Amino acid sequence: MLDFGPFCYLDVQKTGSTFIGAFLRKHIKLPAGQTIRHGSIKENVTAESKFYFISVRNPLSQYGSLYRFGRKRRGRFAELVRQNPEVDRLYAGNGELFSDWLRFVLAPENAELLGYMFCRENAEVYGFQTFRFLSLALPKPKGLMRRMQTRQDVVRIYRRRKLPRAFVRQERLSEDLMELCRGPLRPFLIDVDAATDDLLASQPTNTSPAIPLRLDEDARQRLIQAEWFLYNEIGYERPAGPGEGAGAGAGAGGENEATTPA
Repeated sequence: MLDFGPFCYLDVQKTGSTFIGAFLRKHIKLPAGQTIRHGSIKENVTAESKFYFISVRNPLSQYGSLYRFGRKRRGRFAELVRQNPEVDRLYAGNGELFSDWLRFVLAPENAELLGYMFCRENAEVYGFQTFRFLSLALPKPKGLMRRMQTRQDVVRIYRRRKLPRAFVRQERLSEDLMELCRGPLRPFLIDVDAATDDLLASQPTNTSPAIPLRLDEDARQRLIQAEWFLYNEIGYERPAGPGEGAGAGAGAGGENEATTPA
């Protein structure tokens, strides 16, 4: 999280958080107070206490980013899961093993291997990317998430206790940030025009080509089941199956992953 006092940005991993944090530090006239990278809100606050916003991303694209990152042996997630020789093997090749890797990551019996206090009890109800989102979207999330025994519990508790009142979608990061700059964040900007011009002129930080990632039908169905919350509640489109259109590769093979902010 990045707390500026009157507002707070909740920085979910692999959702453009590095870009957003740098943008805020450059253009907000208030000093950043409490800053805990990808940190949860530990106080029992409400959405009315200040303006909270959170960054989100299509779950298939998030997993694809984690996989590509891990292929370079970067990040704590890859460090944890690559301790298992079988998982380490799945990072080889040119993306054809992505479905096998995804099956391993989504399996509830492997939850504890992913770290971040993710456990089988969580994984029986929702996937790892939903876990990351809820960990930042809720105040004192550990206690609330312990009470989420069913999908109905997840939706009920989230709707009642959620902090963010706005989303920055990684897929339209500049556009969503621009809307915030012209709206809720406007009073706190050094120069609104300079901030929006910066977003219009922003360029990808890495334009190297990304390997395509193969998503088979079984892995696609497992993903939809695990990350149901992000599809149902946040509104992301489910990955298309064979013969369902161009969306079949979105986020896995269809997106040039390396051209988007980390």
